[in-house]
Amino acid sequence: PIFALVLIILIFIKLQDDQMLTSVALTTIFSGAMGNLLDRIKYSYVIDFLQIHWKEKIILPAFNIADISILVGVILMFLNTLKQNGRGRREKGI
Repeated sequence: PIFALVLIILIFIKLQDDQMLTSVALTTIFSGAMGNLLDRIKYSYVIDFLQIHWKEKIILPAFNIADISILVGVILMFLNTLKQNGRGRREKGI
C-alpha cells in the first residue's frame, strides 16, 4: 500500500492543469488506499464491514468504503483512458 501511495503522489505532481478527471480519480484511489493503510496500521488488518447478498445465491466478498473509493477511482481512470483514446483518434483522423 505504501508503494502505491508514493506512486500516486508522483503521478499527481506531474499532472497538467487540464487533467481534472485524472486528478479526481487519483484522489479517490489515494483516499481509499489511505483508509485501508490506516486500518492496517491501527488494527494490523483491514476491517471490511459491508457484504452484499443477492437472492441468497450470489454472495459478494466483504468490502469497506475505502475499497469502494479505490474502485470508483479505477473506473474513472478507465473512462478517462477511453476518452483520451477517442480524442487522439479524432485528432489523427482515424
